[in-house]
Amino acid sequence: MNKPPSINFSIRNNNNKMKTPFFVTIGIFIASIVFANVASATPQALLDLEASIRSDLDAYDGTGTSTTIFTVAIESDNGYKFNHSVGNSSMARVFTGASAAKMVSATVLLDLVQSGILNLEDNPQKYLGTKWKYSGRLSNLEHVTLRNLLNFTSGITAEPTCLYLPFWYTFETCVDNVFGVNARSPTPGTVFDYNASNLQIAGWMAMYASSTSANQPVSWHEIYDNFRNKYEVLEHSSYKVPSIKNPQLAAGLVWTPSDYMAFMEKLFHGEVLGTTEDGVTNYLSEMIAVQTSDVDVFHNHIEKKYNLGHDWRYGYGLWIECKPYDETCTEPTRVSSGGAFGSYPFMDFEHHYFGVIARQGMLNTLYEGIEVFELVEEKLEQWAKLANSL
Repeated sequence: MNKPPSINFSIRNNNNKMKTPFFVTIGIFIASIVFANVASATPQALLDLEASIRSDLDAYDGTGTSTTIFTVAIESDNGYKFNHSVGNSSMARVFTGASAAKMVSATVLLDLVQSGILNLEDNPQKYLGTKWKYSGRLSNLEHVTLRNLLNFTSGITAEPTCLYLPFWYTFETCVDNVFGVNARSPTPGTVFDYNASNLQIAGWMAMYASSTSANQPVSWHEIYDNFRNKYEVLEHSSYKVPSIKNPQLAAGLVWTPSDYMAFMEKLFHGEVLGTTEDGVTNYLSEMIAVQTSDVDVFHNHIEKKYNLGHDWRYGYGLWIECKPYDETCTEPTRVSSGGAFGSYPFMDFEHHYFGVIARQGMLNTLYEGIEVFELVEEKLEQWAKLANSL
């Protein structure tokens, strides 16, 4: 695992007043001098650029794609917002975003770690007891940690079919099937596999760790509700795929672009997972750090399924998009949590903005969502530069 990147975040306290560290203040001062020399940095220039972005998106030729209904939403580091919808999409439309859920689920779980309810070095059996069936000559499940589950290096490489079935199963009766399809598992930390079973087991641990009764876990919905009430986010978004009784944490969240942007705003600024006032570890820095640099086998889901030419790495619940796309990746320029139906939420630290391409096409069309993003990527970066200078 690489050292967490040295990225600075603006932290807001409970009174929503910005706490700006001295070194950030100096950075802002220098940036203000630089931007003062940019003649085009005016509100009108920003509006003109937004009009150009809207025109490009409206003119997008989606012939051959699975949907031309989508919303693009972005926000600059200093709070400027822009969104545009094509077709009958909107910021309030509900999307099934598939793996866009991973960023949210990992954040909820890391918040429990920051709160002291879980620990990254915890083994599942600490909370699950005999429910964690790790015995077996060829099994290494005994040594799995929460850290392995969040960065998909647990050695669990197979998913039970029930993770995709809306009937017959509950969360617990389904996740219990993980053992049967992973009787042989490699040593944790040696193999990366983009596998939904990982977050399901992590959630199972959280359900027991959060309960006051050893034999009666709380539901994932209760954990999620506590999180969104705590941070006042994701009001209209919930886990209901494949069903409410059997929610999949890796891909089962349905959300609105408005909700997802409000969630990312607090994550981007470190209001969620950032260093707390009492000095608790900044888990956001760990989340966006490459966690897979030491694995022997890296099953690159992005390259294998979509042939994008991007050799991305993985953190906790999100992809690390480094430039160049190679093993030297140590500092993230952009992180993302794209989904199989084409949604693409991202946080860009190089250009100081974040956003989401919200769409729901056919299965395995992430590349279509990224195509929409790349259509206007340069103008979005220009927009972020202008917005952050105003």
